Amino acid sequence: ANNRDFTLSGCTAVGHSWSGVGTAAQTTVVSGSRCDDNGRALVDGNRAGVRQVAAAARVLVNGTACGGAGGVAQQHGVLAEDGANCAVVGCDLSGNAVETVLAAANFGKMTLVGNLPFQHKNFLPGGLMLGEPAGGAAPPGSINASGEVCRNNVAYTRP
Repeated sequence: ANNRDFTLSGCTAVGHSWSGVGTAAQTTVVSGSRCDDNGRALVDGNRAGVRQVAAAARVLVNGTACGGAGGVAQQHGVLAEDGANCAVVGCDLSGNAVETVLAAANFGKMTLVGNLPFQHKNFLPGGLMLGEPAGGAAPPGSINASGEVCRNNVAYTRP
């Protein structure tokens, strides 16, 4: 099968009739690029800066501007078929007509970190490990720390 791995770095996809980047590749990385003001043909499902076309495709979008540039054509900065296979990190998603990001399935499992605007706060679908804690990975929704947990620089005690 072709379309195995795809990397787009430092490129521009602006003003396209459909989504700026549409991928069904096994692994796709879009980095340091610009995917603005796309979807001008107004075709539903093809109005995103970056679009994950196949749910099994793993997609990482980082350091990329995926905004609507003030227009109404581009609805989403990133549109995913399966949020569990999509991560959006450090992107500017400002100015899209509908949402910054959207997933048809598993939106709650999408990794979102350090994006603008702060419509969706940092979201890590699994647990968070700090240091090298005993027991390994933390279960979803929990924190497993190898050291002290502090609140305002004071050891945290659970109330």
